[in-house]
Amino acid sequence: MRKITALLLLVFIVTLGSCNNDDLDEIRRDQAELADRVSSLEAWQKEINENISGLQSMIKALEDKDYVTDVTELADGSGYVINFVKSGAVVIKHGDKGDKGDAGNKGDKGDAGTTPVIGVKPDNGVYYWTLNGEWLTDETGNKLRVSGEKGDKGDKGDKGDKGDQGDKGEQGEKGTDAIAPQVRINSVTNKWEISTDGGLNWTSTEIKATGDKGEKGDTGDAFFAKKPEITSDYVIFTLADGDNDDTNNPTFTIPVYKPFSIETKSENGFCEIGYRTVTKLPLILPDSFQEEDYTAIVARFIKEGDGTTIVPRTVADDWKVDVTKPSFDENGKYRKDAAVTVTPPAKITGNTILEVTLIGNDGNRQVATRVLKEGRNSLGDFYMKDGTLVSRDITLTSGQQAACIGVVCYVGSKAYNNDPLLKEDHPGCTHGLVIALNNLDKSLWSETNESIQDNWISVEKNPYKGTVNLREYKRNCGYSNTCALMDYNAGKYNSNVKSNNSLRVLPCDAITAYNKNIPAPLSSSGWYFPSDADLTIEYINAVIASLTKAGGTTLTNNEMWASTESSEGEEYSRSVYYGDKSAMKGVNNRSKSHHSSHLRPILAF
Repeated sequence: MRKITALLLLVFIVTLGSCNNDDLDEIRRDQAELADRVSSLEAWQKEINENISGLQSMIKALEDKDYVTDVTELADGSGYVINFVKSGAVVIKHGDKGDKGDAGNKGDKGDAGTTPVIGVKPDNGVYYWTLNGEWLTDETGNKLRVSGEKGDKGDKGDKGDKGDQGDKGEQGEKGTDAIAPQVRINSVTNKWEISTDGGLNWTSTEIKATGDKGEKGDTGDAFFAKKPEITSDYVIFTLADGDNDDTNNPTFTIPVYKPFSIETKSENGFCEIGYRTVTKLPLILPDSFQEEDYTAIVARFIKEGDGTTIVPRTVADDWKVDVTKPSFDENGKYRKDAAVTVTPPAKITGNTILEVTLIGNDGNRQVATRVLKEGRNSLGDFYMKDGTLVSRDITLTSGQQAACIGVVCYVGSKAYNNDPLLKEDHPGCTHGLVIALNNLDKSLWSETNESIQDNWISVEKNPYKGTVNLREYKRNCGYSNTCALMDYNAGKYNSNVKSNNSLRVLPCDAITAYNKNIPAPLSSSGWYFPSDADLTIEYINAVIASLTKAGGTTLTNNEMWASTESSEGEEYSRSVYYGDKSAMKGVNNRSKSHHSSHLRPILAF
């Protein structure tokens, strides 16, 4: 027996000695590679659990009405840092792809090494965890919430006798904290396992963590299907769901934080306020702003100081401001209507700072400021009987509509500079022209024809000679024309009207009556008979829209007399026709004594 044992031992030693060094090196390499794969997967396992926790924080931020301030890609490109206003920073990593099976001998194929994909999906407004696109459930089959349920509301205290305050109700039960799923690799089975109870119990996913030796295994999936998409209002996150088709992947959006601010259309950040124009400035608040987010909005004016100090505006400066509080619909959604309405003084001197403070329900304050500067008025601004203006962007109140006497139809000082008598009589009317709300009745230009330019203005000793030319086309000179025609109607400077009243310019009589019935502000030129250029309105749609809002008569399908005579002969004068598509069709020569047209007075301001 001893001989047999010795013989077997000898054979074993000889056999062992026959293993060459190459075989031992290969074994050692396999062991090292396996150790590397296990180490890599353990790191990936830790990363997945951190990502799950990060995703839970993001969903909680979404449900808590939090805002994203910015999304920054990590320096190594492995993921993102998502910063929130309330929740702070959350790091989400893509992770490297799952390990691959090694190349095998003799072509044997290895099993794929893959990673379970944890995600979230909403159901009736509540987010739940998913595993490879399917609902992840607990041991009783219930879907797992991403965030905890809200606690029950405390009972209301009993009302006290004779107005005494009731006892405070008992505090409601605390909401259930949500438990995020955890993943691990079972060291015995080499399979991914899921725990839904904080790591007390683990359930196998039947997904192998590392591929067997053989051909290359499949790769694991990244946490996000693609890079977060950032818009002006939201950040859109698209999650991986375990397949290669990203078209129907679950997504969720979180609003981008927009600092509280005062809206301006100016590229330089100023708010330009038109001459004496009541202007509404919208306040920018987040889309998800709620009524309980604030307690008050306060506004005031500040003078620009020397760069180091600010001085509150005094009442004497005559700036006024009204706050329009935000309103909410029946579902509590913000209607985006918060604004401040500023009324400037008659003359703006220097720059003024508008300061608006939003006071939160926690007592914190957010302050927004804008520099107010005098700017041009806008076509379509509403002109009031006291000489103030209201921005065309404002919906008129019934009181404002009753006070409105016209609409801005021309902006700038060109009309002022082109009209010599307007410049002389009203040096402050440099801001533009206003057209009356309604037409005056149709009439002839005159009952009998005469060339007023040839037979009266151009004669010697007429003070209008060299200053007024009724035949000058395309010039804003209606005020000068009106001054001359009024004196012509009055029989001054040897006017033939003294001997023939049928030569009277009938629109001038209508202008006189209109100035009595609808008095123009003293700060204006008063109503006058417009020239053909005064009635040539660019961007007429804005003017027509405001005429309608103010309860006036539209210009479409209307023809208006101008104070300009035609060069085709004493019989003709000019008229302007507006078509049926909110566009001026052109200027016509019409018979003074045979054609009737409307009249629309204008004034300079």
